[in-house]
Amino acid sequence: MARKKGSLGKKKGTKIGKKRNKKKKQNIWEDRAPSVASLRQLSYFKNQATLDRVSGAHPVSFKADHSDRFELFEQLRRFYQRFDKVHVTAGIGQIVDWALIHGRDELNQRLLIKYGETLDTLLKLEEEEDAREARMRTYTEESHESSETWHYESVDHEGSQMSQEHEYERKDTSNSNKPKTLREKLSTFFEKHDPNQLAIGLDDIIDVAKTDGIDALNQELKSKYDANLDDVDEATSDKVKPTVEEVKKNSAKREKKNKDRPQQPPRKPRKPKPSPGAVKLITSEQSSPITTSEKSKGSKTSLASGGSRVRKKLPDYVKHLISMYYAVYDPYKLSNGGVKVVYRWTEDNGAEALSKQLEAKYGEGFKPFVKRANELQDELVKFYTKYDKQRLVQGLEKIVKWGLKNGRPALNFSLREMYGYDLNWETAGNVDVSFDAITPDF
Repeated sequence: MARKKGSLGKKKGTKIGKKRNKKKKQNIWEDRAPSVASLRQLSYFKNQATLDRVSGAHPVSFKADHSDRFELFEQLRRFYQRFDKVHVTAGIGQIVDWALIHGRDELNQRLLIKYGETLDTLLKLEEEEDAREARMRTYTEESHESSETWHYESVDHEGSQMSQEHEYERKDTSNSNKPKTLREKLSTFFEKHDPNQLAIGLDDIIDVAKTDGIDALNQELKSKYDANLDDVDEATSDKVKPTVEEVKKNSAKREKKNKDRPQQPPRKPRKPKPSPGAVKLITSEQSSPITTSEKSKGSKTSLASGGSRVRKKLPDYVKHLISMYYAVYDPYKLSNGGVKVVYRWTEDNGAEALSKQLEAKYGEGFKPFVKRANELQDELVKFYTKYDKQRLVQGLEKIVKWGLKNGRPALNFSLREMYGYDLNWETAGNVDVSFDAITPDF
């Protein structure tokens, strides 16, 4: 059934937003239910965890993008993510379009003047990092193999006086432990000392080891957790099994100790406490996080009854917004399924914790990003209500995401080129659409 022209942007969308807002707030960040209701309806993000290509049909003008735009955009995104994260937040589309006109050499010259690096040196740095990671992985495996070989040779050389049966048990235990890679050792370490780090990922920590070395990484781990990767080796090293006589002797001591101990009445079983980091997503009805000790609405399973912990699922619209965030800052997370790990981590730790993690890594938190997306969509709704109401029904969500990826200057230029006006139409009016005269801030 066909919708009436402009119905989503006007009456129907507003009506739905107000109706839902009476029951509960749909936006976990701000009281702007109609705007979030529109973001929730973005069909482009539903069930599509795929890499969003920048090239293709332009969402504003419907023109085909330059064939080299995608590759150049991705290189510049990685460049600014490394050297100036603010540019990724502001959008780099204007710089990409400028480079397509003036050439790669001119772009590299501008980047060299400001940052001392170019796109070519960026590619070399990435190649060196990949090679260093491969060498470190090989070195870690070889070092384990050589240390175990030396251990067995030294035992044979010294002619250990342990019985042959005991020596066989020792070697059999050691052979069951295969050499661990750096990632495996880190996984074992954080499984014991900081399980939340496993959900966040180990790539950044591996980068520290690649850049500064294992010793520097061990120092950082020691200062933060009072333990390092050497402790992992000690914990997983071979231990000599006790003899039968030792087992009997220790058992007799324990039995005598338990027999002499005065009997005490049995204690009442305690309810298991929730883990410190196990908090749930902030819901639209609450401003405080829900812990695992609280029962989920409509669920009969709880920790106190011995059942498994019920994970509170993220609302679909929050997943869509997280996907939108990664489409701007790290699109390959969408292609390799890494965003699903982010969903699960957010369910366990909450949206506030997610916002802090994203801000530390990419330079913009989740909450400011959602606010910025809402504001851009509101501006586009006003613009298209005046100049092209049909776009309120079809294609608006793609324009919102394109604007977030490419930035306001590039979006304004596309709008001026198409309509003669941009998002500043109320104050600026018709402006020059010539792109040659515009020099972006590198």
